[in-house]
Amino acid sequence: MILKFRNKFIQKSYLYVSLLGKKLKLNINYNKVNKAEVNKLENEINIVLPMCYKHSDNMEIISLCIQKLYNEFADFELEYAMEFARHIYGFAPEDFKIKRMPNEYIKHINKVITINPDIVQFNEEIIYTTIIKSFCKIKYRSGSKKYFEALEFGLKEYRKYKNKKTDTGLYKKIS
Repeated sequence: MILKFRNKFIQKSYLYVSLLGKKLKLNINYNKVNKAEVNKLENEINIVLPMCYKHSDNMEIISLCIQKLYNEFADFELEYAMEFARHIYGFAPEDFKIKRMPNEYIKHINKVITINPDIVQFNEEIIYTTIIKSFCKIKYRSGSKKYFEALEFGLKEYRKYKNKKTDTGLYKKIS
């Protein structure tokens, strides 16, 4: 199957999506369905589009499907990472939101953390360390000695947590 993209033809086997730091093959199929469907399998992501999109420029629809996938993974992964940070630091920000932002993955204003769901493209370590860093910035002035101590403590706790998950087989692999 070949996709038309800006007057170039691309074999679908060359399309990949990054999810939690893993490169997953993107399969695009057309079927008699009413709306687009997104399914994540072991090493690939399947997008099923209605037949009416078969001969049209569908890159925007595919992009929306990938955003939907990121939103679903972000709900789970970010909630888990936030709980981890709450547990090790003993406090929580006033609120956190998952919201798509054009040029940043995370920001914090007035003790509210806003996280871009596209961050789930990256591996778990990047997600956790980014959230740990945000917790430190909420509690301490960025660049202060206490900030760096809290950051070092959080990273050390994350490494222990990661090793424990790997050793006990709790570490979920997406490969």
